[in-house]
Amino acid sequence: MVEWFFEHFSGSEVPSAAVAAAAGGGHLPVLEYLRANDAGRDCSRVEVQVVLDEDKWTDSVPVMPEGWKGPVARWLFDSTPRVIDEREKNQIVELAVNIGAFEIAELFMPPDANLGDYVDVRLQTAAIEPLIERGCLQQSKDVSAIAIWTLARDGNLDMMKRVAALHRRYSRKKGSEWTRYWQSAFNSAIGRGDIPMLKWMMTHPTVRRICKDMKEDEWENFDWLLHKAADGGHVEALEYFVEQGCSDRHGQALTNACRKGHFDCVKWLVERFSSYQETSSPVVEAARAGHLEILQFFHDHELSAGGRAEGETSPKRRRTDPTSAFWSRSRDAFDEAASNGHLEVLKWLHANRFEGSTAKAMDSAARNGHLEVVKWLHENTTAGCTTRAMDAAASNGHLEVVKWLHANRSDGCTMRAVENASGYGNLRVASWLCWYYPEFVPSRNRLWMYPENLFDTLLFIQVNYPDLFTLEFGRGTKADLSDEIARGSETLVKKWLAEKYPGRPSNEREVFFWMM
Repeated sequence: MVEWFFEHFSGSEVPSAAVAAAAGGGHLPVLEYLRANDAGRDCSRVEVQVVLDEDKWTDSVPVMPEGWKGPVARWLFDSTPRVIDEREKNQIVELAVNIGAFEIAELFMPPDANLGDYVDVRLQTAAIEPLIERGCLQQSKDVSAIAIWTLARDGNLDMMKRVAALHRRYSRKKGSEWTRYWQSAFNSAIGRGDIPMLKWMMTHPTVRRICKDMKEDEWENFDWLLHKAADGGHVEALEYFVEQGCSDRHGQALTNACRKGHFDCVKWLVERFSSYQETSSPVVEAARAGHLEILQFFHDHELSAGGRAEGETSPKRRRTDPTSAFWSRSRDAFDEAASNGHLEVLKWLHANRFEGSTAKAMDSAARNGHLEVVKWLHENTTAGCTTRAMDAAASNGHLEVVKWLHANRSDGCTMRAVENASGYGNLRVASWLCWYYPEFVPSRNRLWMYPENLFDTLLFIQVNYPDLFTLEFGRGTKADLSDEIARGSETLVKKWLAEKYPGRPSNEREVFFWMM
């Protein structure tokens, strides 16, 4: 493909972005071909800076990004023009050391520097053994601790044991680098459900100390290990930590499992801790995430535990009175399912666990653009919605929802709909509202929000609300832009405003609270 391009477009100069793309992919033959056929190869090179207020962008061959390999980096070093300052050299060395490209690192390192000085959290497993061979890990407990964390992330228990054996004496102080990275390593092993690694780590004095501190610290509860295992969906890890003394007294592990949809963990926890008290969050989280199977499990579990409605003799799913803490917030569960667009969950809850709903259900469904849910709620429930439904739908650019609410509901909207639609740059919605709700005219002394399509938004306001776009409005908007994080387009807009609306605003900016 590259050869075809040069055959059909002779005399092309290779842009630095193409060099970066080829280098990032490790394509050395492509780099060599680009250099050999670059029409601008013999031209003099000038580093160009484009200044946008305080932001500076340099157009040059970029420094080595993560993933570059030694041969490619070496070729770039030998074959391309470059101006590298000390900061860039340091960045190159750091990355090279952490990926194991020591030959490249040594090209830029000061003579008296040590490879271990450049190790950080980007350290890759492939670099660890060469660092051991060079004595870097033996010289630094902190570097070894970073290696332990890297190996835990990658599941390399054998190398972890080897690194741990390099240091027989180490800091036991809570908060030390050694302890902190071991804690992170332990968390990584839990997150992956790596039982062999967890069992070995639990025998190491550092982790034993960490667990002891957790048991004694009310803010770092030992039961958190169970919560983490449930979050990752690891039943075997749950079993192991319960054996070590963990409990789910407050139902956080169960809640995590429900949130993530780990059905096996949910079943195991409910069977293991049969006396959950005042634990309503699991059902709400399952509904929020759309895990219907888990909701059905809690429903059947209640029936099998004796919670059938009077006269029932079969565990068949049907409407029941809430008889357990799991279902004490069934309305919240219904509202959360609606908010996140889980129509099948809504239908099931309505048929089996419906205790009524609130306007929040339709309001939040509209806010998130779930039109089919809005329609179903309108047809099957009586709570209705409020003006927040259309206001929020407009804020988020859901034009079809706004149109449907206008055609089928009498709740209407407020000024917030107009202000938020235009303020967030949702100009199709803003234009529709301008046509159907002409009574809502913003009356602020400057632009109230700064969307990505800032210039288009200002033009929209100027055309549709000309009385709003006064000299004071232009001055105030210009002044506020100076305080915003300037993007390139904002800088151009500010210059445009400065030409059309010179001077400083007379009034302070009005406080504006926007709703999503």
